[in-house]
Order: sequence, then C-alpha cells, then structure tokens
Amino acid sequence: MTILNPVIYIDESGNLTDPNDPFVVVAALVAEQHDAKLGRIISKERRRLRMAKGKQKKERKITEFKFRSIGDKTRQRILERLGEQKVELFSFVLEKGDMVIADTPKNYARLVWPLLAECLRRYPKAPVIIDSHFDLAERRGAFDAFIAEKAGRLVAITHGDSNLDAGVGLTDFVAGAVLYRCRQGDSRFEAVFREKVAWESSGKWKNKW
Repeated sequence: MTILNPVIYIDESGNLTDPNDPFVVVAALVAEQHDAKLGRIISKERRRLRMAKGKQKKERKITEFKFRSIGDKTRQRILERLGEQKVELFSFVLEKGDMVIADTPKNYARLVWPLLAECLRRYPKAPVIIDSHFDLAERRGAFDAFIAEKAGRLVAITHGDSNLDAGVGLTDFVAGAVLYRCRQGDSRFEAVFREKVAWESSGKWKNKW
C-alpha cells in the first residue's frame, strides 16, 4: 500500500512508572492527511451510543473515548471500521518487567523512537501528530529536541489531543488492542486489524541511545 500524502499519528498505552505494568505499547497510524473517513469513525459510534440501551447505556457519559474506557462491543466496531480504511499500522512493545522508569521527555523519546524511526524511514517527509503526553510546553519541546537529536534533523511534530484529533484517538485503540494482547494473552481485538499492520516489534529498555 502506498499512502501519497501521509501523516503519522502516535499514541501509547501502559505506564512507564508502574512496576506492576510490565508492558508499554507505542502505536502509529499512517493515513492520508485530512482523511474525513477517519474522523467519522468515532463520531458515528458516539452518536450510536446516545441511543444505546442495556449495558451500553453507561458508555453515553464517557468523556475520554479511549480503548480502556469502553466496552468490548464498541471496541470491536471501531477497530473493524478502522480496518476498512486506507491506513498502515505500526506498534512497538516495551517489555519493561517491574522496572520503574521516570516519565521524562528523554525517556519518552526513547520509548517512541524505535517505532517513529521505522515510520520516518518509510515516510521521511510526513508530519507527526503525537498524543500530548506532557502538559507543559517546555517538556514537549524537550521531547521534540531529543527526537531531532536522534533523527539528525528537525521532525515536524504536533502534540495533539486524542479527544479532539480523530487520528490520535484511533491510534489509542490500536495501542490498547496490542496492550490487551500483551496483558491478557488475548489477540481478538488486534486480529481485527491484522491485515493493516505494516511493522511490529518489541524490545527491552535501553538507557542509552
């Protein structure tokens, strides 16, 4: 598959600082810029849930529409629709065990880099929209600088909000599905978009670039 005018969306799932969380997943979704179809996937599901009955009624009140916050049926529907789109999916699983890793801009850049490097290798001119992991602009800027250092050039990075940017929001579902498989040994959600996976890898934590 060739994506002619690509944008790279990135999000992560898991917790670097939690010794009880042995996996952290970073995922990327590469799509055509300004793809209106992506924007409609979650918005349509939100509208459907406004009319839902039974167990799904509680999902009406969800403000953060993420993989971890919704039910299995809704997860399945969203991922099925994503699997029908013109996208490429990437994932990197950090196997951290019981390590406590400080959530700093440099460590976050270390986490993201293996996946981002592969995306940029395939799409070197694509802009990057990553979920806004840090609240402070100074810390976001530090992250950008570490990525530029590793890439050997400036990378066009925007820090977005998964609730406002559909591409980032859908990437959360990809990361969540991979993490679900790592934690539960259950790949049913990941299997839905398996044909769209362009690259996947895993590795241990490295304190050096």
